[in-house]
Amino acid sequence: MATFRDAVFDRLLAALNGVGKPVGVPNCVDSMADFMDPDQLPRLTLTYKQDEPERVGGARGPLIRHLLTLTVEVWTTSSAIITARDAAEPILAWVSKAVGAVDVALPTRVAHDQLTEGMTTWLQGNDGEVPVCLASVDITASYQTRSDNAEAWA
Repeated sequence: MATFRDAVFDRLLAALNGVGKPVGVPNCVDSMADFMDPDQLPRLTLTYKQDEPERVGGARGPLIRHLLTLTVEVWTTSSAIITARDAAEPILAWVSKAVGAVDVALPTRVAHDQLTEGMTTWLQGNDGEVPVCLASVDITASYQTRSDNAEAWA
């Protein structure tokens, strides 16, 4: 049986790869594999960042409130006609739209903080150093479970 954490992750991943995804937006993958080759860009990843459980009602409270944070990373590179940062914009727009429309079908609230400033860096490619942009979006899902059963919604 999948955990609630996994269910939220899977639904977000499905939304990012779902119907309406514009041409040119890569499929979102659920890993941060070492891909540091500019030829593999653009790249879109969804990863777990943090899960903050907090007992509600003190040390013996019956509920646990979870704040689950996931991160979407967008990696792009430049071309002769567009900068790496500009190449990230339509992908980030899709991330915002997909996450904003996600129906996790769980008693969960999902919110996202828009772009953490796009950072331009350089990767070594076959033709020398290539400018790339890394932009990330944090997504926070909050939900409650029972303290005696982490898989029972509260």
